[in-house]
Amino acid sequence: MTDNISSWSNLTIAGKAALAANGSLVAVSLFSMGAALRPLEQDFAGAPGSALLVQLIGVIVGPVFAFTSPFAGRMVKRFGIRPAYITSILLIAGAGAGPALCSNLYAILALRVLLAIAVAFGLTAAMSGIARLPEGQRPLLLGLNTFLGGLLCLPLFPLVGFLAEQSWRAAFLVHLVALPVIGLVLALPREEPSRQDAGDAHAGSGSAGLLAGVPPALAIIAALGGLVMVASSIYSPFKLATIGVTQPAKVGQLLGLMTLFSLAGSGGFSLLHRLLGLSGVLKLALGAKCLGCLIVGIAHNVPVVVVGMALLGIGVSLFAAAIYAAAIEKAEAGANVPAAMGIITLCMYGSQLAMPVLGGSLGKVAGPAAVYYLLGVAMAVAVLLALMLDRRDGRATGS
Repeated sequence: MTDNISSWSNLTIAGKAALAANGSLVAVSLFSMGAALRPLEQDFAGAPGSALLVQLIGVIVGPVFAFTSPFAGRMVKRFGIRPAYITSILLIAGAGAGPALCSNLYAILALRVLLAIAVAFGLTAAMSGIARLPEGQRPLLLGLNTFLGGLLCLPLFPLVGFLAEQSWRAAFLVHLVALPVIGLVLALPREEPSRQDAGDAHAGSGSAGLLAGVPPALAIIAALGGLVMVASSIYSPFKLATIGVTQPAKVGQLLGLMTLFSLAGSGGFSLLHRLLGLSGVLKLALGAKCLGCLIVGIAHNVPVVVVGMALLGIGVSLFAAAIYAAAIEKAEAGANVPAAMGIITLCMYGSQLAMPVLGGSLGKVAGPAAVYYLLGVAMAVAVLLALMLDRRDGRATGS
């Protein structure tokens, strides 16, 4: 066990690159296929229920990814980080690119479900690996993980669009970019799962409970933060339409600008962590999202919207790194970190399922601005919960 701890403490650059690269795998798997859905629907226009099936193919990965993450946490803890990560990459490549060989929408849907499970395993394994690193190295890796995912999105969306114009089958082949990461994952330390299981079973009982040591307030913060993550990209086109921005190209440019600001946030996470501490960064991220939502809500022209979207981009990327760092810190004695990663992922991405109903209903009644006002209030609540966590931790330290 001591040798394994030493191996993680002296992890090579290749091993650290493997952990950071997971952000790119998540981006490819969860966000890349939008441009391929329309050609897919056209190709299967005569099939029964094709419209519904194509919609499910587009949206199924996120929910399945969220709700299988706690299970992925248990499996990573049982079998080890390295085997789980390698298995995840193979499945991302196989299940992600597999639709290119399919002639049946049900088969494609099944592969998308398998892809979602693979992403849950990969993210949990990577975050658990980052948790094994010395405390001083974690912020850089967490920031890089989010940064690389955002960076890949810049060329990824145009590439998928270009491939989809040739054939929807070609678009699905972008998932094969996952395969080279296996070479990096081989640099991660081997583990002895049977020894870990014995200790984890004991440590995972009692006060850790269903949340695996994650404080309920932190789980709620993750869920509230997840709402803004999806709303910032899905509902901004509706808000932009109210101020006269309706051209898809212009909307895409503004969303691209938000992505650039998100890179600034994730790229600066390590520095901000040193200056403000983890608690400070978490509250900064929540505050930026709160202010960004309110500014977008009140905006009546493009420059004001850009300011709000910039704050949202920075806040979302900072939050994605900070919430996992907080879960690592809060998980009891580090023993339940894989399970804690699964819980945080479930809260952050599972809550997003409420947005189509919540945002759609409120948007129809009161307009897109009301959606952003509601999210701003949710972020204010999240800030209060973060302050409560600080106060509780302060009392515990004082005692």
